[in-house]
Amino acid sequence: MYNLSKDEVFVLGNIGIMGVLLNKYELSYPMIEMLQTERPDNAAGFVAEALYLNSLGEFGEAASLLEVSGSLEADINRDEALALYIFSLFHSQQQERAYQLARALLAEETVETEDPIRALSEIIDLYEKEYT
Repeated sequence: MYNLSKDEVFVLGNIGIMGVLLNKYELSYPMIEMLQTERPDNAAGFVAEALYLNSLGEFGEAASLLEVSGSLEADINRDEALALYIFSLFHSQQQERAYQLARALLAEETVETEDPIRALSEIIDLYEKEYT
């Protein structure tokens, strides 16, 4: 059996993620699954699958996937997983929980990456405009 190099997993994983973004999930799923299996310390494969579930309107399932996969504690792409988790919770009728978690993550400076910080801030702003 051939063992993929770290670079090969990176390239194939990116192709798989792009497939999800282009709505070609069935074609890209083997690469997403490979990324999940070969790099369980990297949340990217689970983020890609959660993005797909969200695109189907299955927000609760996306949040559950990120919870049980270990993505929220991953060494790589954890911030992205946390932001997508909060987004998924918010859209699965768990707005209060999403709001409280987003506030806590930002207050504790748990999330350090710019785009996830912006996403969490937007969820907080949306909650405060819509629900307070």
